[in-house]
Amino acid sequence: MGALFFIEFYKVRFIMVLMKPPPKFIPALFLVILGLAVYANILRAPFQFDDFNFIVGNPLIKDASRLLAHWEEQAIDKRKILTFLTFALNYQWGKEDPLGYHLGNVILHISAAILLYYVLRQLFSLPALKSSVWKKDQDLFAFGAALLFLVHPLQTQSVTYVWQRSEVLSALFYLLSYYFYLRGRSQGDKRWFAGAVVIFYVGFFAKGTILSLPLLIVLTELSFLNLPQKKVSQLAGTLLAAGAAYFLLWYSGILARIFQMLQLSFLLRDTAPHFYGQYFLTQFKAIALYLRLCFVPLGQNLDYDFPLSNSLWEWPTFSAFLLVAGVMGVAAYFFKKEKLLAFGIFWFFICLFPTSSGFVPLEPVQEHRLYLPVAGFAIFLTAALLKWVRPAKSCPVVLTGIIVILSVLTVSRNFVWTSREALMQDTIRKSPDHPRPYFVLGSIYYQAERFQDAIPLYLKAIELNPFYPDPHNNLGLIYIKQREYKKAEEEFKMAMSVDPSFVHAYINLGYSASLQRKTKEAEGYFLKSLELKENHPSAFMPGVDKAAVMLSAIYLEHNRLVEAESVLNKALDFNPDNERAYFGLGTVYLLENDYPAALQMYKKVVEINPALFDGHLQTGVTYYFMKDYRKAIEFYEQALQVDPSRSAEVYPKLADAYRGLGDQEKADYYNKQLR
Repeated sequence: MGALFFIEFYKVRFIMVLMKPPPKFIPALFLVILGLAVYANILRAPFQFDDFNFIVGNPLIKDASRLLAHWEEQAIDKRKILTFLTFALNYQWGKEDPLGYHLGNVILHISAAILLYYVLRQLFSLPALKSSVWKKDQDLFAFGAALLFLVHPLQTQSVTYVWQRSEVLSALFYLLSYYFYLRGRSQGDKRWFAGAVVIFYVGFFAKGTILSLPLLIVLTELSFLNLPQKKVSQLAGTLLAAGAAYFLLWYSGILARIFQMLQLSFLLRDTAPHFYGQYFLTQFKAIALYLRLCFVPLGQNLDYDFPLSNSLWEWPTFSAFLLVAGVMGVAAYFFKKEKLLAFGIFWFFICLFPTSSGFVPLEPVQEHRLYLPVAGFAIFLTAALLKWVRPAKSCPVVLTGIIVILSVLTVSRNFVWTSREALMQDTIRKSPDHPRPYFVLGSIYYQAERFQDAIPLYLKAIELNPFYPDPHNNLGLIYIKQREYKKAEEEFKMAMSVDPSFVHAYINLGYSASLQRKTKEAEGYFLKSLELKENHPSAFMPGVDKAAVMLSAIYLEHNRLVEAESVLNKALDFNPDNERAYFGLGTVYLLENDYPAALQMYKKVVEINPALFDGHLQTGVTYYFMKDYRKAIEFYEQALQVDPSRSAEVYPKLADAYRGLGDQEKADYYNKQLR
C-alpha cells in the first residue's frame, strides 16, 4: 500500500509540474531529483565486465601526469583521453571505490538531461518553430522529452556501466556544442559559433561519436531555418547522393580496400574487407532491434549474441531493411509539414550513424550506442503525444504514465547490475550460445575460489568458441591452484596456439615453471611477455608488471642485480603502484649497500600498502644498517602491529636495535621472548 501511495502521489505532483509552465529553475531541479531517485540503487553496485580492465586494472589512471605522457606516446586511446582523465579524478578522490565512479556517471547523465531541456527550448527560437503547433507547449515539450531521455531504461548501460562513461561525456559535449550553435543562429553572434567549434573539437577526446554533429546541424538548417526551396533541394540531393555512394562503396567492399591502401589502421581495426559488408548489412537488424527497444524496453541484454548477415536477401535482414526504409519514409513524409516529428526520427538515425553505418565495425549490437539516439526518440514521442493526444489536457497525464513506467523499468534493470553474478546469469539466459558471458561468470566464481563452479563454465565457453584463449588461460590457473602443473601448461599452450599474442599465457607458463623451479624456462616466458608488451604499448595487458617482478626474483636469486633493477623499473613503467616492484628495488639497493636509495623504495612500499608487514620490516632493517636505531625500532614495532603472528622475525631485530642503542636490558628482554 505504501508503494502504491508513493506512486500515486508522485504521479499527481508530476502532472501538476507538467500542466503549467514552471519557474525556470524547477525543471532542472526536478530532473536532478528524479535522476538521483531512479539511479540511487546503483551507487553501491560493483564494477562490471571491462571496468576491471580499463579502470581497476589500468595503472595509468592512478597518475594524471603519466596518463597524459602515455597519451602522447599513443599508449592509450587518444579518442577517449577526457574519459580517462575523469577516471583519474575519481581515483584521486576515492581510489577504487565504485561509489565515486557511479556517482560521477549519474551526475553526468543528469547534466545531459538538463542540457537537452535547454537545447529543446532554444530550438523554438528558430523561425520555422516559432509558428508551429508546438510553440504554445514548448515548455512541456522540452521538459517531457528531457524526462523521457533521463529515465529510459536503455540509458542504463551507459550510466550504470562505469566504462561507458565515454558515451555520456561525449553526449554532453555534443549537446553543448549544438546549444552554442542554436544560440549563434538565433542571435547572429559569431562568438557562439566559435564556441560551438571549440566544444565540438574538445568533445572528440571524450569519444569520436560526436562526429555526427555536423549532420544534425545540416538537418536543423533544412528543417527550421526557412531556407529557399532551391537550397533545400540542393542540400537534400547532395546528402542523398552521398548516402547512396556510401552504401555502394561499403556493400562492395571498395571503401575497405581504399582504407587498407591508405594504411588507415585506426579505421580498419585489422578487419578483413568482407567483414565491412557483413557488418553494414547486420546493422539493419540491429537498428530494428533498437527501434523495438525504444518503444518496448524489455529483454535488455549486456552482451547480445547477434549473428552477422551474409546477404541483403536473407529474410531477417531484408525485413529489417524494409522496416528501416519505412521509418525513413515516414520521416520524409513528416518533413513536409510536421518537421518536429521528422526531426526526432532523423536525430535518432544521425546519432546512430558513427556506430551503425559500418564506418568502424564494432560489436554488432550494444545498447550503450543508443544513449544520444534516445534523445531523438524522446523528441519524436513527446511531439507526437502533444499533437495527437486529445483532449490536449490529458497529454500530461499520458506522458506522466509513460515516464512512471519507464522509471520503474529502469530501477528494475539497475537491480540486475547490483550483482556481478546476477548480471552474468541474466546475460547467459538471454544469450545462451554466446561464450563470453560463460567466461565472465566463470571468472567471478574463480575469484571467489569456487573452482568446481567455474570449470564447467570455462569448458562451455570453449565448446561454443574453440578459438577463445581466455577460458583456457583461467582453466590453467585453476590447475595450478590444484598443483596439476602438466594440465595447467597444456591449457596455457592451447591459449597461446589460439592467439600467439595472448600475453597471459606466457606470464602463467612462466609462473608455473617458476613454481616447479624450472628457472631458465620461467625466465624465457617472462621475457616473452615483456617483449609482447613493449611491441604493443597501446594494449592493456594487466599482469605484465607482475611478470617483471617475478622475473626480478629469478635475477635476485642468482645475484644478477643490474638485470633485476632494469626489469623492476619496467614493472613500474607498466604500473606505478606496484608495491612489490618498489620492494624489489629496495632489496637491490640494500644488496648494493645504497641505503638511502633502499630506504626511499621501502618507504614507498609502506605508503602504497601500510598493511604489508615486509614493507615496515625492511624499512626498519635499512634504518638499522644506517645506524639510526630509534627509527629502526619504530618500524619494527609497526611491523608487529601489522602482523603480531610474525613476532619471531621481529624480536631478534628489535634486540639488535636496542643493543645498538646501548640498552642491553631491552635487548635481553626480546631475546628471551624467543625461548
